[in-house]
Amino acid sequence: MDIVTGHQHLPPLRHPVAVALGNFDGIHIGHQKLLGTAVDIAAQTNGHALAFTLEPHPAHILPRRQPPQLITSNKRKFELMANIGIEICVVEPFTKTLSLLSPDDFLDTVLVQSLRAQHIIVGHNFGYGHKRQGDVVHLLSFGKKHKLDIHVIHPIQTMNKKVSSTTTRQVVSQGNLDLAHSLLGRPFDMDGVVIKGKKLGRTLGFPTANLAIESDQLTPPYGVYAVHIKYQEKLYSGIANLGVCPTLTSKSMPSLEVHIFDFNKDLYDQHICIIFKSLIRKETKFASIKALQQQIKQDCLEAREKLQL
Repeated sequence: MDIVTGHQHLPPLRHPVAVALGNFDGIHIGHQKLLGTAVDIAAQTNGHALAFTLEPHPAHILPRRQPPQLITSNKRKFELMANIGIEICVVEPFTKTLSLLSPDDFLDTVLVQSLRAQHIIVGHNFGYGHKRQGDVVHLLSFGKKHKLDIHVIHPIQTMNKKVSSTTTRQVVSQGNLDLAHSLLGRPFDMDGVVIKGKKLGRTLGFPTANLAIESDQLTPPYGVYAVHIKYQEKLYSGIANLGVCPTLTSKSMPSLEVHIFDFNKDLYDQHICIIFKSLIRKETKFASIKALQQQIKQDCLEAREKLQL
């Protein structure tokens, strides 16, 4: 999948363009339906399937709005989009100037003139233009006037929950991994580049790969989890500790440390994805390092059992 920064940098496309609009944080099953509709339309019209999204989140620019925690990194978001079949993702820098465009100007300047969209796919609550004055009713009217094909994806539910990024954030932060799996259509995961830690896990006999956690990154509750680790398109099994490691340090910033079973490669500076399968226990401060070592051994046994190794 090609990633284009800014609508004005999209090269001319000769075939019909189907554009899916949204923030797409999490790529949950609602997003998948929306993006998949663009892919299906492109296939039917021998056209191109595009996604259009904003970066950073508008709440970082607009006053008095609290930016949400991110379910997925941009790298993971783009990977998931590509898996669905999106050819091009236009990442539009969200600026004060862009926020002041009227709904008509946004549609005409960005979608019609630059992206040359002939098919536009949005969620039922999609808002755009200055102060989100544009909505689905306005979009349908604009589409009729300009002979554009508008598709509105209606809300869906799973396990009696409305599928949305907001709901996903709530259930992940509460530690409901089963419901998160249902909302996302896959287990919740976190990805990043392995950094050098203090090698405390190695001194305990359980070497770990450490990921830094950004302040705006969504996490489940602190604890020890049975996980799968995706590295270079292969899946490995292990346990992960998410938290502040209270037995060993007095740090306040959380980290994600994963011990990979039967694995001895150097992962420094490598990108990995940690897939959360099941909670083993909450993070605990132990009376001694020996007590912690004994617990980690038990954690590994339980993780192997949960992962059916």
